[in-house]
Amino acid sequence: QGWNIEYLYRLLRTVADADIVHEIISNETIEPEKTNCFELTEDGRFLTSVHPSKARYLICWELSPLLKTASHYLPDLIREGSSKGTGIQRIINNESIFDFLKKEENKKMAHNFNEAMTSLSSYNSQYIVNSVDFGRFNTIVDIGGGLGSLLSHILEKYLNLSKEYIPLNNLFSQTIKTKHDNRISTITTDINISNELNSNGVETILYRIYIKI
Repeated sequence: QGWNIEYLYRLLRTVADADIVHEIISNETIEPEKTNCFELTEDGRFLTSVHPSKARYLICWELSPLLKTASHYLPDLIREGSSKGTGIQRIINNESIFDFLKKEENKKMAHNFNEAMTSLSSYNSQYIVNSVDFGRFNTIVDIGGGLGSLLSHILEKYLNLSKEYIPLNNLFSQTIKTKHDNRISTITTDINISNELNSNGVETILYRIYIKI
């Protein structure tokens, strides 16, 4: 109810051309727009909110008005450099992107950002875990590790590690923490603690989230 069937059908036919949905053809009527159905293709399911890849949120973040507007500053950045801030910083008046996302009115944008970073982390984690021998470490401190996707992959592969893993942020996924409860402790602290931890022989994995201009 509330949808124009004719135009909705045309829209779905267009989306079908992009292989997001597939039309189920009916030969029982001369008015297919009234009876035909559509189903998601494999690519279409990839974009749903429940898909484990979280690719939907990565696309939502990359195509967000904030990033699209920020890209307009690219010519200025090429001419002047970043002395006046990146494209995003100029839009939000040089405010920290994280302080900006904490605001109540940006709650949805913050959700998309967090899930997008998780999507990237999940994709890259398999290569990192398979390339680095984490078994030689006793304790790993993950600074700014988002929801803890990489740490979860490390813990799943190195089951023999029993020492404490400490993500230094307050976003850490409760689901992952519960899964590895006896091996994870979370604290919130200043990132400058990394120098002290290194001096004590603790291996530190530093993350930097690069925001596109």
